[in-house]
Amino acid sequence: MKIIRKPFRTFLAGPLTLLPLVLTVAAVIWVANVLHNLAGPGSSVGQLLVSIGLAYATDDIAAYLLGFFVVVLCIFVFGMLVQLGLKSRLQVMEDWVLRRVPLIGSLYDLTHRFVGIFERQGRSELKNMSPVWCFFGGRGGTRINDQPVS
Repeated sequence: MKIIRKPFRTFLAGPLTLLPLVLTVAAVIWVANVLHNLAGPGSSVGQLLVSIGLAYATDDIAAYLLGFFVVVLCIFVFGMLVQLGLKSRLQVMEDWVLRRVPLIGSLYDLTHRFVGIFERQGRSELKNMSPVWCFFGGRGGTRINDQPVS
């Protein structure tokens, strides 16, 4: 009886139930298209992967997949080296080289601090942070953290 009394709600129940699934599928398709455009066989990155794989395969698709596998393997080996203790030495070298370049040094410092916020060891930096409230106008005029601005 409730189904008949509230037809609009009944009509929306089906689509609203499927909406998360539809949005998830749409997001996955969108990401796959972006990745295909950036690194697919027809892109410049894809052509680089094909050229890596052409040393071992004659078919373009096989060469692309082989080149992709070589790049993934290199990234995995690099990750293993970082896990085994190369991280501190690599960061010292990165800092020494990149912070000396005028414009790139500023950008590197900003991204390094931003990424450091999300590292597990960097939690002390989050503990030292506090929210800032800014009010412009209204009763009491301009205030920051409930303190009047002079």
